[in-house]
Amino acid sequence: MNAPGRPPAEDAQRSGPGATGRGSAAGSGTPGRSALAGRRVLVTGARGTFGQHLGAALTAAGAHVVGLDLHADPDATPAVLGVDLTDPAATPPAVAAAIDRLGGLDLLINNAGVGGPAPAELPPDEVVRRQIEVNLLAAWRTTAAAMPALEAARGRVIFVWPAGWPCCRCRSQPPTGSASGRSSRTPTRCATK
Repeated sequence: MNAPGRPPAEDAQRSGPGATGRGSAAGSGTPGRSALAGRRVLVTGARGTFGQHLGAALTAAGAHVVGLDLHADPDATPAVLGVDLTDPAATPPAVAAAIDRLGGLDLLINNAGVGGPAPAELPPDEVVRRQIEVNLLAAWRTTAAAMPALEAARGRVIFVWPAGWPCCRCRSQPPTGSASGRSSRTPTRCATK
């Protein structure tokens, strides 16, 4: 059975034995064409540095992109819809508006996040609660709101985590990913044990 809006040959290619899927140009079915060309992508945290670069790269690869962030920027490329993803009532309608604008959804990139160290020897404070709300619960909420569209298109979800989160570390150890001790927005694996 074909996903809505996807050509039958592409669906067969993705699900057949040895299919390369969407992760490479080889899986696009057209020589020289990006595997992202024509894909409908939603990026959270789209106005941040990493989100802006991600949106630009996806757009350059031929994807149709809409972003979500705290403050709207409808004139940006890609366009950004405003929503507080920590608000349970606001997230589903914003995700639905983005999906409507895209005409469906092939890929959700949960990029919104806040970082910083969370020393294990200190009790959780408001900073830690905010990290959990943004990095975990907002991403979960966004994914749940997007799931019907993702399932219909046999889509994918990518989570981008602030470096070193959700790991707890002692005050004497700088966060992973930066010699200066500042958290970076690169997807890294926690090195602490």
